[in-house]
Amino acid sequence: STPSKDADSMDAADLPAPEVLASEAMAELTEALHELEELMKALGAGDEIVMQKQLMAEVMGLVVAEESRDE
Repeated sequence: STPSKDADSMDAADLPAPEVLASEAMAELTEALHELEELMKALGAGDEIVMQKQLMAEVMGLVVAEESRDE
């Protein structure tokens, strides 16, 4: 008798290409970061937003435009 597969298991052949999965994950992370930024703005944490964006830019090797701390 062959082992049965979980109803929730997926065959790797049915998955999208790795670059598609990575792109989808990045899009979801970007949206989550945007929502967190809006929350931080609502909480009055504008300076912290600027610092976090600078940290993310360094980690990702990006250049972030100077932002007003009055946002």
